[in-house]
Amino acid sequence: MNIGMGIIVLIGSFFLLIATVIEAVRLRKKNKKTFSVLTVLTVLGFILSILLLTGIYDPYANNHNIQ
Repeated sequence: MNIGMGIIVLIGSFFLLIATVIEAVRLRKKNKKTFSVLTVLTVLGFILSILLLTGIYDPYANNHNIQ
């Protein structure tokens, strides 16, 4: 299940990366805040997808049974 969610997040991050590049070319230093926000979201999306694909982060793990 993590691999599927990781692939979905990776594809979403890729589209966000494309939007970031288009926005950077279109604005060209006029509005740095929009570019910064898109860049941060893209990087966070790629990091999350890497964590999901490698299995480091497992949102479905049941760790409540530790005694």
